[in-house]
Amino acid sequence: MKKISIFDSIKKLKFSNNLEEQLINSGFTKINQITNKSPAQIQNKAPEINDEMLTEMLIKLDKYGFRCYGVDKFSYPKINDYIKVYYKNANRKRKVKKAAKNVGKVIGAIIVIAGAVFVAEKASENDLISFTDDEGKLKASINKDNVKKLADNVGDAVSESLKKANRVPYQKGKDDNNIGFCFSCPGQKEAENGAPCQGVTGKNLNIILQTLNEKAPSVFKYNNKENYLITNSSDIPHYKKLTNDTEASLSELMNPDNLKRIKEETKGLDTILCFGENAKKTIQAARPDAKVISVEHPSTRNLNSKYPNTMFDSNLTAQERNIQRNKLLAEEILKQL
Repeated sequence: MKKISIFDSIKKLKFSNNLEEQLINSGFTKINQITNKSPAQIQNKAPEINDEMLTEMLIKLDKYGFRCYGVDKFSYPKINDYIKVYYKNANRKRKVKKAAKNVGKVIGAIIVIAGAVFVAEKASENDLISFTDDEGKLKASINKDNVKKLADNVGDAVSESLKKANRVPYQKGKDDNNIGFCFSCPGQKEAENGAPCQGVTGKNLNIILQTLNEKAPSVFKYNNKENYLITNSSDIPHYKKLTNDTEASLSELMNPDNLKRIKEETKGLDTILCFGENAKKTIQAARPDAKVISVEHPSTRNLNSKYPNTMFDSNLTAQERNIQRNKLLAEEILKQL
């Protein structure tokens, strides 16, 4: 295959005429102008490029050894893996937008109610806000407490609708495993990717699995998290920007529908490794028949607190200390087998 430079014209990639035309018309004339943008940014700048054309572009770029910004080679060794994730996330975003649209009228109602609350605040506890017809006949009346209660209920309903619209499904893993993992709840990375155990937590789990697979291969058959069943004690995302918290409430975890979901997802497992107290409590309630192994959640904050720097050689780098911390957590898991 002839070597192509990243600074060459996009014509050298031999896109279909329609795709090439749309890219050039939108200002993408050089290959590096495409690779400097994410697929979403390209579609924003060139809205006529549909999903089918975008797929063609990604595959053709990959053929010549190029990738768009954000299409990470480590995370997606095959371009088709990226495309699957890209469209799954696009579908999730559409669902969230639809949910937001559905509650738009309710948000409008909140604004009206807020005005009513302001009026009610000026009145005494027993005064009424009255609504009359043209003839002065009373149609409806509510007091201050009722207005506040209604506003609170509507606000809670909107918040719950937006959270539940972005539920994160569990990862099934391979069928030949008798052990699976349960974490607390999805965070922002999980909500964005539509899969459990992403970001730093996912990387730390893979480090842990290297040790577990090496020392107990009959139990931990694989050294990569993608091969295991992974679920969360709640499938509703919790993070500051969305819910102003990072953990699910006990009532959310012990909701019968949630426990039923956990039981169904983990029904083929004999042993469940729980990361964090919420995961442990939920699994014990949903799967009292399963063996439970429980350790801390492998977040950077938890690991640094449990295994402080003073435990390690001062010459180690931060990355090396992180690996050692995860290995120590793996040893705690092995002790509970």
